[in-house]
Amino acid sequence: APPHIAKENINSISVFTKNFLPSLFNLLIEQLPPIDRSHIYKTAEAFTSIADPPLIISVFTNIASKLIKESTTTTSTEHSPTPTPTPTPTPTPSSSGNTASSDPNASHSRLVSLIDISAILVPYLDMKNVEILFRTIRPLLTSLDVHVQKKSYKVLVAICHSHRILVSSNFKELIAILDETEPRPNNNATKKLRMKLIKIMFEENSQTESEVFKKLMPEIILNTKEVNVNTRETAFSILKFLGERCVSLGHGNFIQFLNIISAGLTLTPPFIAATLSTLEYLLKNFHSSLSDAYLSELLQTTVMFLQTQHREVLHAALDFFQTACGVISSDILMIVVPEAMKKLSLWDKNTQTKYHNTIKIILERLIKKVGYEKLLPITPWPNLLHYVKKSLARQKKKKRKKKKKKKKKKKKKYSA
Repeated sequence: APPHIAKENINSISVFTKNFLPSLFNLLIEQLPPIDRSHIYKTAEAFTSIADPPLIISVFTNIASKLIKESTTTTSTEHSPTPTPTPTPTPTPSSSGNTASSDPNASHSRLVSLIDISAILVPYLDMKNVEILFRTIRPLLTSLDVHVQKKSYKVLVAICHSHRILVSSNFKELIAILDETEPRPNNNATKKLRMKLIKIMFEENSQTESEVFKKLMPEIILNTKEVNVNTRETAFSILKFLGERCVSLGHGNFIQFLNIISAGLTLTPPFIAATLSTLEYLLKNFHSSLSDAYLSELLQTTVMFLQTQHREVLHAALDFFQTACGVISSDILMIVVPEAMKKLSLWDKNTQTKYHNTIKIILERLIKKVGYEKLLPITPWPNLLHYVKKSLARQKKKKRKKKKKKKKKKKKKYSA
């Protein structure tokens, strides 16, 4: 539909938001199946986007008062000592009618739903109400309940995304929140949302101190190995953003950034693997911003891990070396390649079999960069090197044949 007709349609529907929004929010507070809840949530989002500001403020005031009441009850029960169990009294007709309001499960469900609803309203609130919501959500971010903490983080990310002026003015407070709410071993629910928050924080604060880098970088580095795709991609996008900023500030800033990351190579095997993945990503995207001397030093450091007994570290080290063979010049590579080949030759047969395809790709790239003749005296797999050389020659022949066929077809078209 044309824009003016679409606008008229929206205006016609917006008249009914005052009837629909309260009903939709009441439905969300009830315990519903996840599928039904998802549809109602999206419908509520759509109606909120076309509602009048006074209606949104009125609805938010109502939701906020309920949220404060429920959150106060929850935080007080979480921090209170565990009560001594008492014998359960036999229910009587007079006492059984008011169980719903005192049911902790129902109270918890209402709290989670109210937090969820407040996330819908965030983009359309004025600054005064946003600050009220921020103060209300703040204690819930440290909740021991996984669902409450996750939903509270969702609201915090929505606030920071929609009202970015609050990020700069509350930067230290946000750092404190991240410190207080570090993911627990049995709770990874907030990882994705924490990454989103960290990204917004870096985007809005151009004068980030090195101490802040040191505090937040370990979590970003570890999340490059996270199973969840969105968490992993957000971590890499933060690294790209920080890399671009450091490069724009000068070569020294980027080297300092890499040195902070490289400190992870002295920690536990999972952290070393994540650090190697991070360095590989940065090498792939910013290799042209690094000096030959630094690239040589970085390669020599990472090649040491090609002899490790830890599988995850070895896999990450091979990926790094594979990427390096594709982007670094032949002169720098030849400083490290003999040492790398020596370490690869010490592998047992099982390891060589497992990483056969990776070794093949590395040899292909080295032949293209360095040349077959230089590699032959130092490789522990002369037969494999010869096979790779032949397969590359066959690929070149196929490409030439395809080009010739295309040229012939073009000539026939023009002659016709």
